[in-house]
Amino acid sequence: MLMLRKLVVFLIVASLGMTVWAQGKPKEKVAGPVVTKGPKAPSGVRGAVHPDLSPDGKEVVFSLYGDLWVVPVRGGNARRITLHSANDVRPKWSPDGRFIAFTSDRQGNFDLHITLPHGGTPRRVTYHSRTDSINDWTPDGQHLLFHSTREGRSALFRI
Repeated sequence: MLMLRKLVVFLIVASLGMTVWAQGKPKEKVAGPVVTKGPKAPSGVRGAVHPDLSPDGKEVVFSLYGDLWVVPVRGGNARRITLHSANDVRPKWSPDGRFIAFTSDRQGNFDLHITLPHGGTPRRVTYHSRTDSINDWTPDGQHLLFHSTREGRSALFRI
């Protein structure tokens, strides 16, 4: 079931046909969302990674050039929910759809953060000198599961 969900999310993101706008100057418009980013951003979906389907199946969150974006599954405008010089990657919807957890190197190394689906100031939830990388939420939405190397061993952790 998880593999099927990942395949569906991949196909949705791949078929969106996004247009990248460079500094507000539209390139050729195509059906699908409009994504804005810096002046040298290429057209198309190149660079969109780590898609995750919302629990209600209506939206997809993904990472594009280090920022997080949310777009309706049916197509339309993508909205940027993070904007930072750091890399915000691996977004994961909470089971109830109220939050999006992600991995970011905002403080120098990769830690876990949580933000709202409409954006806002992300909240840092791990504080460790080693890389913490989000895997998923627990089914009840009370904890985050992440991978890290601590005390000399690589393991899955829960916070």
